[in-house]
Amino acid sequence: MARELAALRDRMNRLFDESLGAGNEPATWVPPADMYRARDRVVVTLELPGVDDYEVTVESATLWVRGHRPTALGPGQGALQLERSYGRFERAFPLPADARGDKRRVGIQDGVLRIEIPIE
Repeated sequence: MARELAALRDRMNRLFDESLGAGNEPATWVPPADMYRARDRVVVTLELPGVDDYEVTVESATLWVRGHRPTALGPGQGALQLERSYGRFERAFPLPADARGDKRRVGIQDGVLRIEIPIE
């Protein structure tokens, strides 16, 4: 019961923060991701259904994926049940030393973001 109440509190806090339109709010959810090494590249995939606002950068041998999924609620609508996560997200993936982040390829299909980084 305590776990369910804590989850409800977290959802309500997230909804409250989003309704205020916090401009620089911290990451509020973590999209599931896979990272693996193929023959000549590193491949990272993230589940991002409903996300159009994202950026992919490489900083200091770390791949960063940041973005935002807007809430499905419109003006005047109230949630009866919210199970999906909304708001800002941020993921970091350490890259091998031989990865060429400057030559990355990024694409999204069916809500799955795919990033391929060549290895030399």
